[in-house]
Amino acid sequence: MITAIVKFKVADDLSQDEILDGMANATERFKNLSGLIRKNFILDKKNGIGGGVYTWDSKESAEKLYVKGGTWREYIRKAYGAEPEITWFETPFIVDNSKN
Repeated sequence: MITAIVKFKVADDLSQDEILDGMANATERFKNLSGLIRKNFILDKKNGIGGGVYTWDSKESAEKLYVKGGTWREYIRKAYGAEPEITWFETPFIVDNSKN
């Protein structure tokens, strides 16, 4: 497994409600996405940063979504006015207290 932390600068003129609405509307796109185990949406409005923490079964699965020129990147650019920054991590273990 791997984890991708995705961050992007949020345009100053977007309100917190607009950002949260955009994130809420995006949730359906990630349901049943091949290879995606979990996605957490993240927001630091004070510092103008939005993004997500994704857990994937493999980097290859993730790269299908993150491909340069793809629809996901175009959505981020249009919705938030920025190019995403992706940092990769190996994920050897997950502790999920909600599932014991």
